[in-house]
Amino acid sequence: MPEIDGERLLGRLDAFARIGATPAGGVNRQAFSIEDRGARRLLAELALARGFAVFQDAMANLFIRREGTDATLPPLLIGSHLDSQPTGGRFDGALGTLSAFEALEALEDARAETRMPIEVVAWANEEGSRFTPGVMGSMAFTGADICAWRSIVGSDGASLAEELGATISALPEATLRPLGMPISGYIELHIEQGPSLEKERLPIGIVTAVQGTRWLEVCFEGAAGHAGTTGLAYRRDPMVAAVAAIHRLQTTIMPFDSRARLTVGRVTAQPGSINAIPQSVVFAVDIRHPR
Repeated sequence: MPEIDGERLLGRLDAFARIGATPAGGVNRQAFSIEDRGARRLLAELALARGFAVFQDAMANLFIRREGTDATLPPLLIGSHLDSQPTGGRFDGALGTLSAFEALEALEDARAETRMPIEVVAWANEEGSRFTPGVMGSMAFTGADICAWRSIVGSDGASLAEELGATISALPEATLRPLGMPISGYIELHIEQGPSLEKERLPIGIVTAVQGTRWLEVCFEGAAGHAGTTGLAYRRDPMVAAVAAIHRLQTTIMPFDSRARLTVGRVTAQPGSINAIPQSVVFAVDIRHPR
């Protein structure tokens, strides 16, 4: 009977948490970065050492395959992602990916046979913090047109096409396969990202709905002016309008619908000088709802 090796899993989580580790105890392992490539390489090396086959596709989704007795059956996919937010938690994504890999190792340790193949997947750019949109890997796997993304530039000015190419090239041991394929099913274990289960002292929960997500960019144009010489009557300050809009959003959406989620996580003022009224203010909106 296969058994999970808890110490081995915890050790793997510690090892991956050292890749892109932050002083706060989390990780900064943004998609297609050097740190992301390091985590992908470590997982591939662990897989190859166990005799598993390693694949990647044109979106840098990484797959680790343990064969079943009937190779004609579509595989069962299990996994999550390895990339993170700039201030990501050490378990976000990594727990699901490494727990899935531990399941493969447990099956191998027990010399257990499964009828269908089982594949661990580490989806590329799940977070979307460096390159927008997020969940790029799974979107591409399910049919999204990746050609439309080739001109995307990241939050750090990097080219998606160049960074994606470098990420794929950094793992030549992984056999390239086409995007997308039939699967028998998909399972993902994920750390809770909110306080609900912990507050209610529940060890595990089952997802009952997936939140639809929309990202919006809101821009306010005003008139730049000197902070010290421009009186109130002469000001057209876009920051004032942006703050009022954000306040209205926060007081009218989530308070009236407990299932809604609204976040303004990025605000940019131009020209961005401490002693100048902005010419423009742009903020990003992340809005989610299960229906």
